[in-house]
Amino acid sequence: MSDKQHIVLKLGSNPVEMHINRELEPYYRRAANVLNERYEYFKQYKKNASLEQLWMYVALEMGTNLLYERGKSTDSDQLPIDQLNEEITKRLK
Repeated sequence: MSDKQHIVLKLGSNPVEMHINRELEPYYRRAANVLNERYEYFKQYKKNASLEQLWMYVALEMGTNLLYERGKSTDSDQLPIDQLNEEITKRLK
């Protein structure tokens, strides 16, 4: 039995085929649902926006939420992984 699984998600009106770790399937499906919900929200309120602009709004909102949840300071240009890599590099010298 393979650890990988083929799934097809629908983002907007587009099918997205992926091979993922089997145990992550519920997360991918929930993420697709959340993305579609936000897409529909922006579609309702940004009536003149193109398809690309709507997905841009979704991506920006998701990225902002992710960084906020991680406690990202807006004063820094570094992502948390960059900060960690910098700290590791300093300590290895």
